[in-house]
Amino acid sequence: MNVLCFVFGLGAWLWQETQQKTISPRIINGEKVSIKDYPYQVGLEITYHDKSELLQCGGALISKKHILTAAHCFNFRSEDPEIVTVLMGSDRSIKTFHEEGKLQSGAQLQRCRKCWRNHPKFEPVTYKNDISIITLEHEIELSSQVQPISLPKRIDLIHNMVNKPAVVSGWGLTENREASDTLRAINVTLTNQYCPEKTLCYIPVNNKSECKGDSGGPIVIEKKVVGIVSHYDSGDKKMDPTFCEQSVLIIQTNVANHLDWIQTVTKIPVENFWSALSDFIELLLGNIEWDLFLN
Repeated sequence: MNVLCFVFGLGAWLWQETQQKTISPRIINGEKVSIKDYPYQVGLEITYHDKSELLQCGGALISKKHILTAAHCFNFRSEDPEIVTVLMGSDRSIKTFHEEGKLQSGAQLQRCRKCWRNHPKFEPVTYKNDISIITLEHEIELSSQVQPISLPKRIDLIHNMVNKPAVVSGWGLTENREASDTLRAINVTLTNQYCPEKTLCYIPVNNKSECKGDSGGPIVIEKKVVGIVSHYDSGDKKMDPTFCEQSVLIIQTNVANHLDWIQTVTKIPVENFWSALSDFIELLLGNIEWDLFLN
């Protein structure tokens, strides 16, 4: 089956053309939304020591001090980034903040150095384990514009999420191939067809797609961050890196696969074995009851 391109990729202004597995660029036909409806959404700007490159990524706030994003956001060059700028509680993008020189009312901004931790088994070539955690220096102030989102449960690893409606948000390039200055969101439908191990895949609806500008952005189902935008796989097709409305497989990191690592880094409580077992039994009994009803 064909999957329309809907990927947040690394850098709203930077691009490197590649084939096959590729990070990518923009929201196509996305709806403008309010940060109050997506208060977990975070904008990231990653700066290197020579200030010659500014990379834009997205992220999801999961506690007062922790943000989930993609590991490849910090792997654009062989050297480590110098500064990570984190924008929270804002409809407006970091680029717009720089242009206007002021924050939107209720927004919060922090900068940090060496504050991210990539998954120890992240593979830059294959994007396996493409997940990273930013630990802020200071706790953020919660408000209607800034709220952490819940992590998934272990049961979500086996729970059937095919055809589940999901939403992705960010500030990637628009259909005009310009970086969006306003937060946008689009709906997608998850699929497991051709999906690599330990990842999620999805299909845009109504020709809505996304590309360059917000790798690391959250994929949300039922108020839980289930995925992190990673990359697309175009097979043997040569892709135009500035035009993502093409048939590709969209791939994101499955957060539920990394709950133990997230708990180790952040100390955020995750469900224990007995809670996970209880969820599994409940799901199993529910499926049995449904089968009996149908038969």
